[in-house]
Amino acid sequence: MPTAESAPPAWSRLCAGPNADVWVHEKCAKEMLDIEARQRAHIRSSMEDFYCQMERPEQVPNSRLSRDEGSRKVGGREFRAQAFKNVQGRVYGVEGSINGKRVFFAACAAVKKTEKVDPSEVDRAIKRIQDVADCVPGAKL
Repeated sequence: MPTAESAPPAWSRLCAGPNADVWVHEKCAKEMLDIEARQRAHIRSSMEDFYCQMERPEQVPNSRLSRDEGSRKVGGREFRAQAFKNVQGRVYGVEGSINGKRVFFAACAAVKKTEKVDPSEVDRAIKRIQDVADCVPGAKL
């Protein structure tokens, strides 16, 4: 019987649309609560009203989704982190798919304190998405 410490992390669908979904890591969902409520609502709106609705992810305005927050090589694969953003709030993740449908896997949320990206936030996001394929049926990165 698995213990709470050995159980795989929970991923859940945060929002869905005709063209894409956003899934969130359980720790990211808790971290999002640290982002000021209005900023958090703006980020969520960017996910629901833009990312999930638009046919192509590049249609999402750069003011709402930063497509290059840095990349990391893990296990011979390179992962490029992206971030939904508003003022100081950031939700970092990686784009992938579930059964062929485009998905943003939100893995880490933080309040940005400087103009530059905090590399530790990107590292944490990339580390958390490593188990997506094992935890979410049909998921691919």
